[in-house]
Amino acid sequence: MGHLAEDMTRLREEIVSLHHGRQAFLQNVERNVAALRAGFRTEHLAMARAGKTERMAAVSNLKRAVATLRSGFADDLRGAERAWAGSSFASRAVPGRHPNRPTNPEHRARDEEARSPRMNYKRHATR
Repeated sequence: MGHLAEDMTRLREEIVSLHHGRQAFLQNVERNVAALRAGFRTEHLAMARAGKTERMAAVSNLKRAVATLRSGFADDLRGAERAWAGSSFASRAVPGRHPNRPTNPEHRARDEEARSPRMNYKRHATR
């Protein structure tokens, strides 16, 4: 019976040893996963900040390009108006009054609103 008791004691010690080994392994895995997730969070935050900066720069460049185009179109329209009116346009011009625009403030506001690019966009966007 002595031999059986020694085998049982050794088996119990092996079971306890393996149990402690599994616990240590699981704790190590948990620490590694926590560190990995923390790294992911840090990298995601850095990528989000960099992406926001890039998007803001792109929007700024786009606004600047659109403003340049709008200015060029306005210059072209003014040149076309001068060409259409002919050489007498400058001699007939009254300060503050465009020859082809109404003098009534209500009509002028309506016409300016109709010419507004924003209004044209809304009109086309609702179709």
